[in-house]
Amino acid sequence: MIPFSEVWERIAENAGKVFYTKKRLKFTYSLNEDALITDQTEYPLTRREVMAAFRHVPLKGPGELTGLVHGKDYIWAILHDKRIRQQDW
Repeated sequence: MIPFSEVWERIAENAGKVFYTKKRLKFTYSLNEDALITDQTEYPLTRREVMAAFRHVPLKGPGELTGLVHGKDYIWAILHDKRIRQQDW
């Protein structure tokens, strides 16, 4: 598995681009220091939460992140987007 720092760089490079949740809800995100802010949520999704989810990829769906992170639908969508995962999982 690649280091999380490389995944976080990919996430940073794709900030502002359109992503889709598993249910096809369109969203974008921006980075604010060590957190993602989506245009669909009012709370940050921290780097720590994204890293916690990353430790479990690949995942079948966001439900596998229940109780582990806030914004599971968005974190799952970001981590499983081809721009982020590339060929690594």
